[in-house]
Amino acid sequence: MTSPEQVHEALSRNEIVLIDVRTPQEFALEHIEGALLAPMAFMKTTSLPAQDSKRVVLHCGSGARSERVGKQCLADGLDRMAHLAGGFAAWKK
Repeated sequence: MTSPEQVHEALSRNEIVLIDVRTPQEFALEHIEGALLAPMAFMKTTSLPAQDSKRVVLHCGSGARSERVGKQCLADGLDRMAHLAGGFAAWKK
């Protein structure tokens, strides 16, 4: 889990890849600038960017979906994963 402040700092320093796992409709309404869209319904952990230089941070609306995807990624052997605590709602605060 990563706080909104930590994600903001890391994103501004180009140290992470931020992936939004919400639906395309949610993403179209509003999103974090610089985030990539990979909806949970279509997510394949093998399709995630290589983690050689940047950590992958997942986010959704509340943190529930990104936590679920993050756990699947960890189970599939991807160990440099995190998710935005509180999701997009916490980011907006």
